[in-house]
Parts: sequence; structure tokens; C-alpha cells
Amino acid sequence: MKLAIMQPYFFPYIGYLQLIHSVDKFVFYDDVDYIKNGWINRNRIMANKDIKYLTVHTNNASSNNKINKVGLNKSNVWKRKMKDTIFFNYKKSKFFEEGFQIFENVLKLDTDNLSELSKFSVINVCNYLDIGTQIEYTSEVFNNQHLSGEKRVIDVCKKNNADTYINAIGGKSLYDKERFLNDNIQLKFIRKVVEFDNSNLSILHLLMTYSKQDIQNFLNGYVVE
Repeated sequence: MKLAIMQPYFFPYIGYLQLIHSVDKFVFYDDVDYIKNGWINRNRIMANKDIKYLTVHTNNASSNNKINKVGLNKSNVWKRKMKDTIFFNYKKSKFFEEGFQIFENVLKLDTDNLSELSKFSVINVCNYLDIGTQIEYTSEVFNNQHLSGEKRVIDVCKKNNADTYINAIGGKSLYDKERFLNDNIQLKFIRKVVEFDNSNLSILHLLMTYSKQDIQNFLNGYVVE
């Protein structure tokens, strides 16, 4: 079985979805340290031919907190501003209705937890794109918070009887293939090879500018090595 682990990101880019698409089971790494100025609570879109950040407003967000312990700002002001930003910059896009419906559905989630919102954004996109990968959460299933780094990843793989662990290409500097092989697990890395305009923006950009079929084709634009 092929398995991948990643922190929950808010409407991540296509490479994140390719990682989910490439495995049999995907695990949200939701009980590790929150990364400030990362992708857990923000992403990028196009606005007036320039890149603009969408940011989910939080409470108690700090690297001293675990991702699943970070709260959302209870004000609806940031949600309204985010919706306005999406609407005015994408309302003329060919597939605006499809993408905006997914976006609105996520913002309507009744939660005060950042992790839940970010996970919900990913799951909604997976459902739309017919990505059938099984999804679990480290905070709910594995009871191995005392481990960290490679040891924890390997433990998750072993508890799932996974023989292959696939990581984003950036993980090459973090993980050692020999360490995984010692536990009969192949460590591989996924690399996005499909190229098109703004392929590193939030999946929201793609949802509103490309058809479902086009995005599903983009999902296959990767290599695992």
C-alpha cells in the first residue's frame, strides 16, 4: 500500500492534490507544530494580473501550538472580504460557478478550528475531482505523538502496513531512504511535471479557470522517483 502524510493546507496547489491522488491512503498531519506564514491558513490567487494572498484569520496561532489547536477568528469580516476578493477577481472566469460553489461550501463549515477548515477545503476538492483516496488524521488514529520526524512517519506507515511512503519533493533533505528500507518501506518522492500558467497558485484558481476534466488531467502530471 502507498501512503502519504502532509499538514492540512487551505485550498492547496495542484501538487498537493497530486500527492493525494498518487497514494492509497493520505494522512493529515494535524497534531504537529503550527507553521507561521505557511500554507495552513493561506494561499495565493490572481488579482488584477498580480498574485494576492487569501488569509484565514486565526486566534492563538503560534509555533507553540499544534495545528489542530489553532482557533479561527470568530468575526465573519474576514470571510466576507475573502468572498468579495474571489468574486470580483474570478466572476468572469469560465468555470466560476463551479469553483465558487466549492469555496462557499467550505467557508460555511460550522467550526472554530483552523485544522478542520483546512482539511474540509482539501476534502471538498477531492470529492469534486473524484479522488477516492482514503483519508485519516494523525490526531485521531495513531496515538504516537511521542515520536517525531522519520520515526513518527515510519510508525504511521507500519501501522498501516504500507510498503511505500511518498513524500513531496521538498522532503528529500529531511528523509533517508535507507532508514525506511530498514523497516521494509520504500521512500519515494513526487515531483510535479505538468506546467501551465499559474500552476503554483491555490487550487481555487484552477477550479474557476479550467474544466473538471482539465484539472483531472493535470492531476496525472507528476512523476514519482
